[in-house]
Amino acid sequence: MPMKQFAGILRVFSSSLSIRTLSTDSSSNARNTVQLLLQRVGNRKDTLVPVLDGWLQEGKTLTPTILEDLTRTLRSQNQFEQALQVSDWMTQQRNLQLSITDIYFRMDSISKVHGLEEAEKYFESLPDSMKDKQVYTALLKCYSQFRCLEKAEATLQRMRELGFATEALSYNIMLKLYAKLGKHEKVDPLLQEMQEKGIDSDSFTVHTRFNAYVDASDMEGMQKYLMKMEANPCFSVDWYTYIGAARLYEKAKLHEQAAQMLKRAEELITDEKKRKSYEIFLALYTDIGSKEDIFRNWELYKDMGNQFYVMTISSLVKLDDLDGAGKIAEEWESRYASVGVPRLMISAYCKRGLLEKAETYANRLTQNGKVVDAFTWSRLAIAFKKADQMEKAVEYMNKTVLAIQQAKTKRNHKTILGCLHYLREEEGIEAAEEFVELLRIKGPYSMDVCDGLLSKVKR
Repeated sequence: MPMKQFAGILRVFSSSLSIRTLSTDSSSNARNTVQLLLQRVGNRKDTLVPVLDGWLQEGKTLTPTILEDLTRTLRSQNQFEQALQVSDWMTQQRNLQLSITDIYFRMDSISKVHGLEEAEKYFESLPDSMKDKQVYTALLKCYSQFRCLEKAEATLQRMRELGFATEALSYNIMLKLYAKLGKHEKVDPLLQEMQEKGIDSDSFTVHTRFNAYVDASDMEGMQKYLMKMEANPCFSVDWYTYIGAARLYEKAKLHEQAAQMLKRAEELITDEKKRKSYEIFLALYTDIGSKEDIFRNWELYKDMGNQFYVMTISSLVKLDDLDGAGKIAEEWESRYASVGVPRLMISAYCKRGLLEKAETYANRLTQNGKVVDAFTWSRLAIAFKKADQMEKAVEYMNKTVLAIQQAKTKRNHKTILGCLHYLREEEGIEAAEEFVELLRIKGPYSMDVCDGLLSKVKR
């Protein structure tokens, strides 16, 4: 019987198995079973074999739908090794025939776990009757992932000869590979071939072509294609497309046009995309120097957590707006207690020689019960050392040591070592040696410990 008649079906060879093929198995029941199976797995590194065996020993059923959904779920979570375990369990331990879909999943998982060569060996081991369009597509995808252009092109040509190159998916894989390799001149001929064959472009095709213009810094091509996308009533331009356009405009120093693209992108952001999109918008608004938009976005997103304060302050520091960063830092103080913001602000003040502001800010934090960590105190110490104010430098290095002692009962030499490396890079090895001597005299470190720290700094 031809293999194609078994596509999507798992055939049981051993009558003693309790795996049954149930055509009535609903997708919702399959999803529930998959979740229950995954809950029995301790962590991402544990094998699934005992879980599957135990499930059957309890007299429960594993159907083709369940096993395929389990593999699909594992792959979506990048747990390719466990997905491969399911495939091995089906074929090696339970003597089951894989469907074409299972073969597709297996080949792709093999390439990710064991490498391209093993995936090729698996493909060659299959009988010709099992090498259908889907299996060749899996091989093509493997070559694309490993950026093997010649093998990918040869595979697509073989698919053409076999009559398998009839869907957008195989062309999309090649388009993506051409884009990754910068072979932009090969994109349009492939799109032309799709058009001549009557293969409809899907959203991936369109986005891949658009991104190829962006990657090639083809401003004119990008603008024309974006207009075509916007004019097509059958296609909706998503927010990330406008982000791509904004990046190209920013690269060309066309900041006004970049801002316009970012505004269009913002209009398309849904609530579930807010957290993912904020950092992208913030980085681009920082790149084009739009402080107004940084503050506007911060007002929209600040209630989503401490990290949004840290990222916004970091952007304003990059734009040298310490007053604006300070205002946001003041609001942060009333809501959070992490060390990220003090690090940013004090480092920024010290870098610009604003030592009085840095000192005042650090003292206010401690008076208000905020944590100033060893790393932050060390920045003050180094800044005063550079300003040749040694009394202050010693004071803050001692606070650095005290902060380490308070944080852990065992002294963390890595923090001190990081400070010394930083000082060596900023002022040279002599400055680091002076500081080690101060640690020996003023701090709680023995001569042997100080000599050990200094030897590591000199490496």
